[in-house]
Amino acid sequence: MLDCTGHGMPGALMTMVGDSIVRRAISEHGLSQPEALAQAIDRLLRAALNRADVPGGFDHGMDIGIIILNPAPPRVPRLPQALFIGAGIDLYRLQDGQLCGYKGGRKGVGYARRRASGFCIQELQLKAGDRLFMSSDGLFDQSGGEMGYGFGRSRFEAQLRKTVTLTLAEQMRALEAVLLAYQQQH
Repeated sequence: MLDCTGHGMPGALMTMVGDSIVRRAISEHGLSQPEALAQAIDRLLRAALNRADVPGGFDHGMDIGIIILNPAPPRVPRLPQALFIGAGIDLYRLQDGQLCGYKGGRKGVGYARRRASGFCIQELQLKAGDRLFMSSDGLFDQSGGEMGYGFGRSRFEAQLRKTVTLTLAEQMRALEAVLLAYQQQH
């Protein structure tokens, strides 16, 4: 998952650049070394977007969340079934009706002035029926409510807990309805 800086046309351009760089990094480094993959994305983005010789230039980058699913059979218990790498994006897992959060690093990738400092790679053992969710601040920052505050993580997490028994499609529709109602309150 990518969440690039910018809105409108600049955001669209950043999205295309970000997608291209992620694909290149995967092509060059594969998925077997997640730390090297994240470092390559950071390095390639900084090289492509943030020229040090432009005084007062923009500092572009993006938040990323990467989930690598391991195709190893579950009878090999020592191997993680999924790896999560987050830079500015967290992962949420619903397992057996319980919501668990996995924090990504606080800094995004590609920024010249705010370089990501190491990447936290988290291993997950998945069970049948687990659901994985990621969201960017694009959802959390949607203003609404009586005071015009952002939707926030706590409302997102509460909605995931509330809709745990629904299908994924029903969960999505329920989240959209709650967000729309929240936005219309302001």
